[in-house]
Amino acid sequence: MIQLRLERPNSYSGFADIGTSSGNLYFYPGGYDLKNGNFLINTTGRMGIGTISPMAKIHIFNGLSGGTAHGFADAVIEDDSEAMVLLLSPNNQMGYYGFADSDDPFVAGMQYNHNVNELIFRVNDHNSDMVINSDGNIGIGTVSPNGRLHVTNTTTYGTAHGMADAIVEDADHPMMLLLSNNSSTSYYGFADTDDPYVGGMEYNHSSNQLILRANNHLSDVIIDAEGDMGIGTTNPKRKLHASSESMVQLRLERPNTATGVTDIGSANGDLYFYPGGYDLKNGDVFIHTSGKVGIGTTDPGSFKLAVEGKIGAREVQVTATNPWPDYVFEENYPLTPLSDLEVYLKENKHLPGIPDAKTVEEEGVKLGEMNTKLLEKVEELTLYLLEQNKINQQQAEEMTAKDSEIELLKARLETLESIVQKLSDQ
Repeated sequence: MIQLRLERPNSYSGFADIGTSSGNLYFYPGGYDLKNGNFLINTTGRMGIGTISPMAKIHIFNGLSGGTAHGFADAVIEDDSEAMVLLLSPNNQMGYYGFADSDDPFVAGMQYNHNVNELIFRVNDHNSDMVINSDGNIGIGTVSPNGRLHVTNTTTYGTAHGMADAIVEDADHPMMLLLSNNSSTSYYGFADTDDPYVGGMEYNHSSNQLILRANNHLSDVIIDAEGDMGIGTTNPKRKLHASSESMVQLRLERPNTATGVTDIGSANGDLYFYPGGYDLKNGDVFIHTSGKVGIGTTDPGSFKLAVEGKIGAREVQVTATNPWPDYVFEENYPLTPLSDLEVYLKENKHLPGIPDAKTVEEEGVKLGEMNTKLLEKVEELTLYLLEQNKINQQQAEEMTAKDSEIELLKARLETLESIVQKLSDQ
């Protein structure tokens, strides 16, 4: 096995054996018997250091890893614990681990700048495709990362927030993309010391739903495949669908005002508006599922609009459902004789067809109906006046005729008096 021994006398293990077997060349520092740090070059040209069974062109062995080298491997470093390749250079120089081809002696690789303590990765002769600087920040496309991860496509001349840990920079359309298969869910999450996923954003590719969640809620906000947004519900039925166990589902606020909020809520299908907030309950507006509206009251009763309090208006237009009282002027309208009307008024103390005071107090007044009744009475009064006018005209004509008769009689009397006077004078 040994064909050559190299020895330095008077030293412990002061020799090295060199031998060959089956065409392989063996080196045994300290002698064949010790077999410390064996060095082998086999017939295929593979070199083993610490092993006589090299798995690549060069195989450095420091312990059995239990693994198998890839068939493409030209160099293997094996250890039964941590394996390391170390490039040792002065602290003011660069260390390189590179790739080359027939066109370029250093087309890509990894380098370490000991001056500024930066680890640089480069591809296709780019100066720096990825940088890890002395602060541990990673820059992709930039040599000056402003956060733990800074990805840039082009310079935007903007400034990242000081708290930013990850930055994506592009002068046109910056994008961060989570790519998964079309039947799974993608997550963009937030965690802390108490919870590995306390909140975040997720996309369900099966149902095409975007979900926002906070404080471990399953779905605080959801946008479904139709573009409908649900707040507190996973099944929105409208473009915006808010659901809550509380009385208020929506708040409108103008900041920096004393009571600058309006709360809007729903219960049992009814809609509530609370100007100034739900706690104040001032001038509440209520819309019942039947379409009835209450202002200052949640019980509109049988009315389409019920107001608890006074109403101020410049004009009110009432569309009457009853016939307008033009019928009063029909030829056959039964106008009550004044004598009968006088008897009715003495007995009932109100006009016929007009509710009495007790009825108004208990049931209120229907404006449209009351206006119709009042106009009816005005038109009846007009007929009474017209009839009275006819009587007055007839009486005036009779008085004129009587005046003419009186004048004629006076003339005759004067004539008779004149005749009598003449007779007396004779």
